[in-house]
This record gives sequence, structure tokens and C-alpha cells, in this order.
Amino acid sequence: MVMLGGRRGGFHHPDGLHYCRLTDGGAVLVEDGEAVLTMPGGDPLRSSVRPVGRGRNLYVRGRSAKQWYVLGL
Repeated sequence: MVMLGGRRGGFHHPDGLHYCRLTDGGAVLVEDGEAVLTMPGGDPLRSSVRPVGRGRNLYVRGRSAKQWYVLGL
């Protein structure tokens, strides 16, 4: 499972991606690497972006309500 968001160095990072495994006790971090979700072209996520997870995909709306990007997991 991939989770979006979290904290690094005491600061909130809404663009951080974390690869986790679910257990009976909760989610366990599988890889302690740093991955960041960006817009196509490498631009950072805007604060107004609200990602939506559905099944194995993560959807991010672009500049208009009709423009969506998908990250297949």
C-alpha cells in the first residue's frame, strides 16, 4: 500500500509518498526512502490539490475540473 502525506523533520509534507504494509496492529513502513509526488513536468503539488484514492489508483486534479492525472499503484 502507498500512503500520501505525513511528517518529515517535524514539518507536514502533504506530497510525501510512503510504501507501507498493513498488519493487525496498523501500517508498517516498508521502505524508509523519500519519494515525493509531483505534477507532470516536476512542478510541486499546489496547496489546493486534493488527491483522491480509488482502488489501486491515486487521482489528482489538474488546473481545471476536467483535467485529472492518475498514478497507478
